[in-house]
Amino acid sequence: MRKSDFGARAKRTKFHTVAIEKPKSKNEAASTTTPPPSSDLPSPEPIKVWKADTDSKKSSEDKDKKTESSTPPVNPSPTTEVKLDLGCGQNLKPGFEGVDLYSKEAKHKFDLFRFPWPLKDSSVDELYSSHFIEHIPMVFVCKKHGFENLPCEGAQDLFFAFFDEAYRVLKPGGKFELVCPSCRSERAFWDPTHRRFLAQTTFFYLSDIWRKANKLDHYNVKCNFAGDVNFSFSSDIQSRHEEVQRQLFQQAWNIIMDYMVVLKSQKPA
Repeated sequence: MRKSDFGARAKRTKFHTVAIEKPKSKNEAASTTTPPPSSDLPSPEPIKVWKADTDSKKSSEDKDKKTESSTPPVNPSPTTEVKLDLGCGQNLKPGFEGVDLYSKEAKHKFDLFRFPWPLKDSSVDELYSSHFIEHIPMVFVCKKHGFENLPCEGAQDLFFAFFDEAYRVLKPGGKFELVCPSCRSERAFWDPTHRRFLAQTTFFYLSDIWRKANKLDHYNVKCNFAGDVNFSFSSDIQSRHEEVQRQLFQQAWNIIMDYMVVLKSQKPA
């Protein structure tokens, strides 16, 4: 479920006050030499609360048990870092082991929309996923009836269930790097199998602090990530004046192409 690469440049947007390493650029997103200051980009007031919280609630290890998976558990070697490319498709990231139900590139074949995954708690060093999360179906996970179009008691949006599971398997401080199309780009709508249209602020909902600050802690989601969001943009505007670039980033359609997100697990060690 990957898109082909084409010319683009990259810009970093920082969503919190905690310094987190910048993800390595992909071929489709080479860093620009004169990016406009990130503080000039539009951002909601509560952004300042999205930062590391080592005193957060218990990790999702305590979350309600879900339907047991029949897939044999993945038992990686304890002497090597465990790095998994979720929904790898035909473009497996070098240095990672693929996870995909159908791809020949995948070493591990299990359904990423069925929980729990055959991975132990806090067993993975790093996760990666490119152009996959926009395909997460718009359904709810119901313990009694499986997938439902409308929520029932205790049901969880599949988007949150996916990130709760990623949080469960990541080690404390583990990294989850994602690439997805911007909702302000036609790239988000080209593929008829896309089901999610994601904005920068969407990833704030994966922070326990931000949810509490915005009185959204009643949402059925337990993960707690801190992170940064980069974005790639059309190389056509590279020669434009810095102020013009800034205005285009804020207002224009089809300027920002993809979001490149780095999340870090805030579960206690």
